[in-house]
Amino acid sequence: KVCERCKTGNYFHCVVNKCHNASLLSSTMLTVDMYFRRYFIPVTKYIQQFIFVSEFTYSKHSSYDSILKKKGNVLPNFVNIESGVQGEDSVSEKYYLYYGRLSREKGLETLLDVAKQLNINLKIAGTGPLLKKKEEYLSSTIEFLGFKSGGELKKLIQDAYFVIVPSEWYETFGLTVIEPQVLGTPVIGAKIGAIPGLIEDGKNGFLFESGNVNALCAVINKTKDLSEEMYSEMCCSAKKYSKPYSDTSSYYSKLMGIYQKAIVELEK
Repeated sequence: KVCERCKTGNYFHCVVNKCHNASLLSSTMLTVDMYFRRYFIPVTKYIQQFIFVSEFTYSKHSSYDSILKKKGNVLPNFVNIESGVQGEDSVSEKYYLYYGRLSREKGLETLLDVAKQLNINLKIAGTGPLLKKKEEYLSSTIEFLGFKSGGELKKLIQDAYFVIVPSEWYETFGLTVIEPQVLGTPVIGAKIGAIPGLIEDGKNGFLFESGNVNALCAVINKTKDLSEEMYSEMCCSAKKYSKPYSDTSSYYSKLMGIYQKAIVELEK
């Protein structure tokens, strides 16, 4: 579960709860390191500017250290993927897609439970710890594709009915939320971390309460009832919304502006 017990600088919680690999020794070492850095080598003192990839990460980090509020800049990740048109090629089946790391914090187990309950066509691309549990979920409608990249992954995303991002851990930005939109595929995302800032519910996708099986079921059922016209509008909205994240000149200009501020600070 997401935990912020050490937010006020009381890092001993890491030792008490054996937060690192359930090991008392490694948790103690990390705790000592954090106290040492806080009192003897405060990192923020030696850095001129910080770049945060979302308003969420900027807000979250600033609440831990007030210096970051002054030195922080929000510059979302640049999405380097060629724009596409949803449904460019004929798709023989309507399917939902999850791609990325196959791990518990990504909410994959919740998604798999929902997929079995609703009997939806779900394709899963990626590798990770949960791959060894795939036998528990394999069915005629759930398919594990393994690691995919390049044109193969792009086509999977572009042909998907919806991409689902069911994270149960803070997402700092969410490339898997923006990449599909650039390709004209709307996204179903969990209300956690930076994800809600990338999806306008009902416009370029849908949002649901993170970790809530019933909420995800309700959203998926809602997508089944979309008319062709409504779905087409959602695809267009997704592409329109994602344009600023793939604008090369705009990104370059903002990045150089941040470096200029850092240079000014260095020269003081």
